[in-house]
Amino acid sequence: MSIPTPLQVVIAQLDAYNARDIDAFCATFTLDVAAYELDTGVERLRGHEGLRARYGPQFAASPRQRSRVVSRQELGEMVFDLEFITGYEPAGLGQAAPAPFHMMAVYRVRGGLIDRCWFSPRVTVS
Repeated sequence: MSIPTPLQVVIAQLDAYNARDIDAFCATFTLDVAAYELDTGVERLRGHEGLRARYGPQFAASPRQRSRVVSRQELGEMVFDLEFITGYEPAGLGQAAPAPFHMMAVYRVRGGLIDRCWFSPRVTVS
């Protein structure tokens, strides 16, 4: 069995995200994955526990949430996605869904799994 390419892994990750399937989503990441803010370098989460804590409630609270790739670039083990996110509803906050937004996501894929990722601040679309 061959190791999937970085692009194949990122596509599988986005498909699981859009299906709000936390198990399939986590399966695209290493057990010790780390996610960072792109502009500050601050760590957002670590490991599958961090993924489940952040995305599990988000998936449950946002049944219409979807991400669409606006632009994608690949360079070796890196995949750079400009994403357009709609339908996000803050988990447990009882707030109306915010406006759609753009976000840059950078994924590093090693050994067929995402081991590091970086996310830009949201840019709201008015």
